[in-house]
Amino acid sequence: MLTHPSSHQGCPRACPPHRTATAIPPRAPADAIPVAARSVPRTRVDVTARDPCDAAGLLGHCVLPAALQSGTRFNDGMELRGEIASDRPVLVVALPEEAAGLDTRLPVLVTGPGKVRAASAVGALLATARPSSVINLGTAGGLRDGLEGVHEIGTVIQHDFDDEGVFGVLGRHYGAPVELGEGLVLATGDRFVAGGALRDHLAARADLCDMEGYAVALAAREAGVAVRLVKLVSDSADESAGATWQETLADHAHTLAAWVHAHL
Repeated sequence: MLTHPSSHQGCPRACPPHRTATAIPPRAPADAIPVAARSVPRTRVDVTARDPCDAAGLLGHCVLPAALQSGTRFNDGMELRGEIASDRPVLVVALPEEAAGLDTRLPVLVTGPGKVRAASAVGALLATARPSSVINLGTAGGLRDGLEGVHEIGTVIQHDFDDEGVFGVLGRHYGAPVELGEGLVLATGDRFVAGGALRDHLAARADLCDMEGYAVALAAREAGVAVRLVKLVSDSADESAGATWQETLADHAHTLAAWVHAHL
């Protein structure tokens, strides 16, 4: 996943321009089931074979947001490549550059960078489709000296959400760590980690840092879908992180693709 936002000075990560997609809403039949959020253009899709909407009582048909039709690309960076099916996972990446080495064997959801885009894209997808699992692939900044290679995440935390402050006011936790099993600790937040006090603070709590992992994990957990986070160390989250990430991205994309080929 992405360690740094594309808009930050010194870390040029702007996604390629995408055309804005549009969809014509179908004429609703008399017995149509009301659907929330009518502001999103929707297209009726037959999903009898994979039954993703059974839990919602929509067996046989599902209303899929136009933004999640396979092959559709939007200016905010979200894109779904391939078809979702119940017998295979969906790969989730932040940027199309991170998916450059992937083939068409498995569907790929490109969310755009950051927690909001990641949670929104994964949540929208899982509201209407049911893959066997969600696998979040991407780059991450290393917070341990000498840490390199591809790692599976065991615990993911949200480092820029004041959970204790919220608990003090409301008496409830909303930002608890997501436990995934054995593996490293990943800290997710919408911050550019490039050395300084922030890196020192995170290094006391985690092994890696990124910008989407927590959001993907929580969205999948809330939807009841199995989730894995697989991160490739792209830089040391220090002062040179932006330049290092950009220089090595193409190689890292192929390394991630090799991991998919070997493990999925």
